[in-house]
Amino acid sequence: MTRPVWITLLDEQSRPLPIVIPTDVPARPYADELPGVADFLTCLALDFDRATLVVTLERPGPAEIVNADRQWLRLLREACEETGFPFRGPFLLLGRSVREVPVGDYRGIPLVYSEDAGNDDQDSV
Repeated sequence: MTRPVWITLLDEQSRPLPIVIPTDVPARPYADELPGVADFLTCLALDFDRATLVVTLERPGPAEIVNADRQWLRLLREACEETGFPFRGPFLLLGRSVREVPVGDYRGIPLVYSEDAGNDDQDSV
């Protein structure tokens, strides 16, 4: 199972560029994906003249935030921070609503290091 991440870009006046980049990611992130995601985001920012990145994670299903959401939000935020470029988000798109989840809600959540690590996608802890 995969889920979409939507990346939009803003110019130096915070106007959206006429491009939206969808990419699919696994249902749950693994810690070793951080460098690859950061490299991908860095390439985008450089290709679009050091644009501001806007990153939105999407998940169908219940409106409650689950651990897999928190893990992805943490990994995406850390990847954005690692690029050194300005960014907004990451945002979470659940059904028809988009929300900005406070960093404190996911900053300390452990990242998964293997498929055996548990952390069920539906845990809403």
